[in-house]
Amino acid sequence: MINDVLIAFLSILVITLSILLWLRYRSEGTSVSLNRDAVDELLSAFVINLKQGRIQDVAGSVSNILRKHLKCGKIIYLRYYKGNLELNFISGLRQPNKEKFRIRLYPNICEQLRQITEISPVNKLSKILPSDYMNILSTYGLEYFFPVYNREQLYGLYFVTTELPLKSNALRLLSMTLAFNLSTAYHIGNQESRLKNAEQKIKAIETSTGKGGKPAFSSGSEITRCLKIKESKRLTTELVKILGRECTFSRMMFCVKSSNRDKVSYSIDGNIQTETNLVKQSYDAIVDTMNTGKITELGELSQIGKVVKPLVKRLKEDNVKYITTMPWYKDEKAILAWAGPMSVPDVSSRLRSFRSDALPLVENARRIELMEEMSYTDGLTGVYNFRFFRDRISEELHRAERYGRFAALLIFDIDDLKIVNDKYGHLTGDHLLKSFAGILTGSVRSIDVVCRYGGDEFCLIMPETSRQKTRLFMERFQEKVVSSRCRINGVNEDLRFSVSIGGSVYPVDGNDVDSLIHSADMALLQAKSEGGNMARLCEPGHLQGKQKTKEK
Repeated sequence: MINDVLIAFLSILVITLSILLWLRYRSEGTSVSLNRDAVDELLSAFVINLKQGRIQDVAGSVSNILRKHLKCGKIIYLRYYKGNLELNFISGLRQPNKEKFRIRLYPNICEQLRQITEISPVNKLSKILPSDYMNILSTYGLEYFFPVYNREQLYGLYFVTTELPLKSNALRLLSMTLAFNLSTAYHIGNQESRLKNAEQKIKAIETSTGKGGKPAFSSGSEITRCLKIKESKRLTTELVKILGRECTFSRMMFCVKSSNRDKVSYSIDGNIQTETNLVKQSYDAIVDTMNTGKITELGELSQIGKVVKPLVKRLKEDNVKYITTMPWYKDEKAILAWAGPMSVPDVSSRLRSFRSDALPLVENARRIELMEEMSYTDGLTGVYNFRFFRDRISEELHRAERYGRFAALLIFDIDDLKIVNDKYGHLTGDHLLKSFAGILTGSVRSIDVVCRYGGDEFCLIMPETSRQKTRLFMERFQEKVVSSRCRINGVNEDLRFSVSIGGSVYPVDGNDVDSLIHSADMALLQAKSEGGNMARLCEPGHLQGKQKTKEK
């Protein structure tokens, strides 16, 4: 079940990326010429990934589209395997010596390759790869390349020759989409392998034995049932309950510090009511000082310093006797404090088994959450994307209706972004988008939601905000943007830019999602029609004027 959800989820990401890329080219005023066969085969490749996700099938569809529709006469694919790039596929060339193409990829090379986001000339690799390797590429007449990677993981490198010019939007769009489709297949394969290994380990729990012929960790069936839990926080809570029963703890506290979207949170489980602030004050000092895995009497913890004494005092009130730290997800560490009749050696043995059996489940849940976050996050600016916007605005309007409150929606359009792209290049335009996103996220409340609407447009959901407060925010924010400067590498002057804003407020300007978006959009059109750098809140005249234009 988890495998099916994961495969469908990642495949949807591929299709979403394709749509976003197409929208980007459309917003820039350029066209992408694709014939019907190319579109059909591209969709077929998505279906293969959605239904099966087999790397061989997806890779075959990628190579076929490269040959037929991108007119690639020569194709070489190097797959990443155990720290090396190795020849995996060739087309249009005589069988070359595989060892010639084998190259060790050191971390600095991988990092530089991850910075390349689209098909590029091979000579761009001259500062990344050794000169003798570049000579090999030149010998075979390879012109262009594009990497296949997913987030931090590089999966391979394509080298091609093509009749199409590098500036061809069809070449750029399809090569990026195909690369993402293949990287998704690799990612699905890796996830399936990890899940299978985790399930095998958990099944082995029920037959494994510890000292005296007793199971080292006897709650294997309970942990197996936890496979169905996808939320890492809830999963951790259930696993801690199992640990408490297994070790016969009468009192316990389990704490993990984690980071998510640049926010640090503390998850505290167990049957001890401990103030979060006490844990925050002591957490870093405890995990940095204690030896991981060593069980210590609680009284010895006071030697660390004054910062931990309030927590020690609180735990002593619950008759806690022991404390330890253990490895958790990635670089995280967990703190476990408890009281119970079981001996320290027996607890230590069960903790080792617990970590071995429980961590794969936690790691898998975290990865799924990370992928979900990726699906809701705009890859360029780091703010939420349109998909998340549609879900969230529905929730906020439902909440506003239930409690009889206002909710505001603002749509922002960066003025003359196309001129910036044409004059300074698209990388400068991307930098401007990121700069604007930073200004916007730094200007809102914690309850507000910033999203990228598409192209050069952003939107902001503001719960519990009246028309008066909305208008005041729009005016102040517009002044902030006008007075800001965007420094671009390679550009001698700081860029100044402006933004047009359209706003609407529930329930005055719309009583559902579509009508509220329409009202904000009409107000934005009014602001743009007045020359840009304007902020307009929806008024009846905006909607009436638009209706008259349609009738004409």
